[in-house]
Amino acid sequence: DQIFESENILIKGTLQLHQEYFVPKLDNIARQTYIQGNKVDTIFVKLLIEDPDENIHLNYIKDYITERASELQKQSKALNDLRDLEEKLLLEAVESENSDSLQKVLTWYLNEVDDNKDMQRLIRIWQKFDESSGSNSMTDIKINSTAMIRACEKDNFEMILIFFKFEFKIDA
Repeated sequence: DQIFESENILIKGTLQLHQEYFVPKLDNIARQTYIQGNKVDTIFVKLLIEDPDENIHLNYIKDYITERASELQKQSKALNDLRDLEEKLLLEAVESENSDSLQKVLTWYLNEVDDNKDMQRLIRIWQKFDESSGSNSMTDIKINSTAMIRACEKDNFEMILIFFKFEFKIDA
């Protein structure tokens, strides 16, 4: 079905592993919301940010990564998908002005992702395209985060302080 059509390996795998939990919730959101683009990814991210049980969802992602760590480490797409998912979660929290969710996602990242040795191997250094040099460079997710920049544009000082608390920074 369409629920499993995500191009993001981590979203697709998490949905398949925990479909009894996610499918009814995603179907419900899909019926209530008009979303363009990759519906599955957008609805999944929206669910993780809007649902009060989001820590459960975030741990389902961790479970999927932990179960398949050696397989995922061999795939550069998995690394990029994890970065993409983290950035989408942060950006959705900022766009929806949900400071509690932003705090939870960053806490999850710090406590669950960064401290988990299987996940550390995937995220220690992120590959990101550097537009200024026109080449790939290795950068940390905490530097020039799109979500933090967006919080600055929105003058959301509460969220900016949350980012600073987690040692995010913007290099000019």
